[in-house]
Amino acid sequence: MSDEHEFTVTGGRGAAPMEGVADWLPPVDIVETPTAFEVTIEVCGVSRDDMHASFEEGRLSVWGVRRPSEGETHHYRERRMGRFARAFSFRTPVDEAGVSAKLARGVLTLIVPKRLPRKIPLA
Repeated sequence: MSDEHEFTVTGGRGAAPMEGVADWLPPVDIVETPTAFEVTIEVCGVSRDDMHASFEEGRLSVWGVRRPSEGETHHYRERRMGRFARAFSFRTPVDEAGVSAKLARGVLTLIVPKRLPRKIPLA
Protein backbone atom coordinates (compact mmCIF):
# COMPACT_ATOMS: atom_id res chain seq x y z
CA MET A 1 0.00 0.00 0.00
CA SER A 2 1.52 3.33 -0.98
CA ASP A 3 1.50 6.51 1.11
CA GLU A 4 -0.07 8.47 -1.76
CA HIS A 5 -3.88 8.32 -1.70
CA GLU A 6 -6.66 9.79 -3.81
CA PHE A 7 -8.49 10.90 -0.64
CA THR A 8 -7.96 12.39 2.81
CA VAL A 9 -9.56 10.88 5.92
CA THR A 10 -10.30 12.82 9.10
CA GLY A 11 -12.22 12.10 12.26
CA GLY A 12 -13.18 13.71 15.53
CA ARG A 13 -13.16 17.50 15.90
CA GLY A 14 -14.35 19.30 12.79
CA ALA A 15 -15.10 16.10 10.87
CA ALA A 16 -18.81 16.72 10.55
CA PRO A 17 -21.45 19.29 11.39
CA MET A 18 -21.71 18.32 15.04
CA GLU A 19 -20.36 20.15 18.05
CA GLY A 20 -17.48 18.93 20.17
CA VAL A 21 -15.19 15.97 19.77
CA ALA A 22 -16.18 12.45 18.74
CA ASP A 23 -16.22 9.86 21.52
CA TRP A 24 -15.11 7.08 19.17
CA LEU A 25 -14.05 6.53 15.56
CA PRO A 26 -15.62 3.67 13.62
CA PRO A 27 -13.21 1.67 11.43
CA VAL A 28 -13.23 2.60 7.74
CA ASP A 29 -12.13 0.87 4.53
CA ILE A 30 -11.94 2.71 1.20
CA VAL A 31 -11.71 0.74 -2.04
CA GLU A 32 -11.13 2.41 -5.40
CA THR A 33 -12.59 0.91 -8.56
CA PRO A 34 -12.25 2.30 -12.10
CA THR A 35 -15.56 4.18 -11.70
CA ALA A 36 -16.03 4.89 -7.97
CA PHE A 37 -14.76 4.90 -4.40
CA GLU A 38 -16.47 2.49 -2.00
CA VAL A 39 -16.38 3.73 1.60
CA THR A 40 -17.27 1.07 4.18
CA ILE A 41 -17.78 2.07 7.82
CA GLU A 42 -18.45 -0.34 10.72
CA VAL A 43 -21.31 1.14 12.74
CA CYS A 44 -22.65 -1.92 14.54
CA GLY A 45 -25.23 -0.92 17.14
CA VAL A 46 -25.92 2.52 15.65
CA SER A 47 -29.55 3.11 14.75
CA ARG A 48 -30.35 4.29 11.23
CA ASP A 49 -32.14 7.27 12.83
CA ASP A 50 -28.99 8.21 14.80
CA MET A 51 -26.71 8.33 11.73
CA HIS A 52 -26.29 11.08 9.13
CA ALA A 53 -24.26 11.65 5.98
CA SER A 54 -23.73 14.65 3.72
CA PHE A 55 -21.55 15.70 0.81
CA GLU A 56 -20.73 19.40 0.76
CA GLU A 57 -17.88 21.37 -0.81
CA GLY A 58 -16.09 18.23 -1.94
CA ARG A 59 -16.21 16.56 1.47
CA LEU A 60 -18.16 13.46 2.47
CA SER A 61 -19.10 13.58 6.17
CA VAL A 62 -20.67 10.81 8.25
CA TRP A 63 -21.65 11.35 11.87
CA GLY A 64 -23.97 10.01 14.53
CA VAL A 65 -24.27 8.48 17.95
CA ARG A 66 -24.27 4.96 19.40
CA ARG A 67 -26.60 4.87 22.37
CA PRO A 68 -26.65 2.27 25.15
CA SER A 69 -29.81 0.17 25.36
CA GLU A 70 -32.24 1.53 27.90
CA GLY A 71 -33.00 -0.53 30.97
CA GLU A 72 -29.87 -2.69 30.75
CA THR A 73 -27.21 -2.91 33.44
CA HIS A 74 -23.78 -3.35 31.91
CA HIS A 75 -21.17 -5.15 33.97
CA TYR A 76 -18.53 -4.97 31.26
CA ARG A 77 -18.39 -3.06 27.98
CA GLU A 78 -15.65 -2.81 25.34
CA ARG A 79 -17.71 -1.13 22.62
CA ARG A 80 -17.57 2.65 22.84
CA MET A 81 -20.80 4.61 23.16
CA GLY A 82 -21.46 8.20 22.20
CA ARG A 83 -20.81 10.43 19.21
CA PHE A 84 -18.69 9.62 16.19
CA ALA A 85 -17.68 11.56 13.10
CA ARG A 86 -15.63 10.77 10.00
CA ALA A 87 -14.92 12.90 6.93
CA PHE A 88 -13.37 12.18 3.55
CA SER A 89 -12.05 14.59 0.92
CA PHE A 90 -11.30 13.21 -2.54
CA ARG A 91 -8.51 14.46 -4.80
CA THR A 92 -10.08 12.76 -7.81
CA PRO A 93 -13.16 14.65 -9.09
CA VAL A 94 -16.33 12.87 -7.91
CA ASP A 95 -20.02 13.06 -8.77
CA GLU A 96 -21.49 14.47 -5.53
CA ALA A 97 -25.07 14.08 -6.75
CA GLY A 98 -24.50 10.38 -7.50
CA VAL A 99 -23.38 9.34 -3.99
CA SER A 100 -25.47 6.46 -2.60
CA ALA A 101 -25.59 4.85 0.83
CA LYS A 102 -26.72 1.47 2.16
CA LEU A 103 -26.84 0.29 5.78
CA ALA A 104 -26.87 -3.49 6.25
CA ARG A 105 -25.78 -5.73 9.13
CA GLY A 106 -24.00 -2.93 11.01
CA VAL A 107 -22.00 -1.75 8.01
CA LEU A 108 -22.62 1.53 6.19
CA THR A 109 -21.48 1.44 2.55
CA LEU A 110 -21.24 4.67 0.57
CA ILE A 111 -20.56 4.57 -3.16
CA VAL A 112 -18.92 7.77 -4.41
CA PRO A 113 -18.86 7.75 -8.23
CA LYS A 114 -15.93 9.35 -9.99
CA ARG A 115 -16.74 12.22 -12.31
CA LEU A 116 -15.92 10.76 -15.70
CA PRO A 117 -14.71 12.95 -18.53
CA ARG A 118 -17.63 14.34 -20.49
CA LYS A 119 -17.47 13.70 -24.20
CA ILE A 120 -18.53 16.66 -26.29
CA PRO A 121 -20.16 15.76 -29.57
CA LEU A 122 -18.91 17.70 -32.57
CA ALA A 123 -21.53 19.26 -34.79
